[in-house]
Amino acid sequence: LDMNGEGQLLSPLAQACNSQQFRNEDIIAGTLDSLTIIPLLGNSETPLKHENFRCPSRLEFNAPTVEVSSPTPWTYFRSPKASLVKLKTETMSGANGASDWVSTNDALTAFIWQRVAIARACRFGPETSMFCDRFVNIRRRLQPPVPAGYMGHMLLLDQIELSFGQLAKASLSDLAVQLRRSLNSIDDYHIRSAATVIKNEKDKSAFQYGANAVTGRDFTISSRAGLNLASVSIGPALGRAKFIRRAAQADYEGLAYLMPTTSDGDIDMTISLSGEYCDITDQDLIWNFFAERLG
Repeated sequence: LDMNGEGQLLSPLAQACNSQQFRNEDIIAGTLDSLTIIPLLGNSETPLKHENFRCPSRLEFNAPTVEVSSPTPWTYFRSPKASLVKLKTETMSGANGASDWVSTNDALTAFIWQRVAIARACRFGPETSMFCDRFVNIRRRLQPPVPAGYMGHMLLLDQIELSFGQLAKASLSDLAVQLRRSLNSIDDYHIRSAATVIKNEKDKSAFQYGANAVTGRDFTISSRAGLNLASVSIGPALGRAKFIRRAAQADYEGLAYLMPTTSDGDIDMTISLSGEYCDITDQDLIWNFFAERLG
């Protein structure tokens, strides 16, 4: 399951807990063949390079060098609905017409990326590059689209690169527009190309999301904000969730998750950051204007 599959799994669970019949379309979507759901490129079509998820083969095991690093605990923050509205308004104020439309998710991602980059600027020079790796739900981007109820793995990673100096100077609007344009490049051809490259490679260990990313320098984000789980009732005994948290996992500095939007329209996020960066964000007035630390 990917993040959207996890959300879709709750739908039949909620139906069962409420003694409701499963819908035929959900049953069909949930049982689609994962091996054929993405059409491969034809013989006359040239695959893209997809360098951002190619890595050396891991079939021959070499014991990695163990580096002792400082803890990067997961910290939760909340962006209240009113703050999200202000953030979106500020982002759109610098947009150049309908062609520069961005979503609230784009605006929030741009905001987090920029503030994390500014917090890390003391460690990296202004010319040093920083990747923003963003997981993309590709169901709607295929032609024809894959039903939302399909629970299989349907993710790709969109990657955008800017220097720390560019990130510090850029407007929020410019960053969000760049994120949106990069996201729009993940189209039907891109998806079928990635599937074809993976299918044709015998050594599947040579692929990994964010293969060229550097932990502690780059930023990765995955969003569940659009899953609409706040309206899902798990039966009369449990009812609707007041808040949603991700299961405990190992620290991974620079990885962030946006939680499903709450019933009040707030978005909670969890970020794995070292203590020094958490201290910096506590002192960041702009960060604290749009995000409240929960713990």
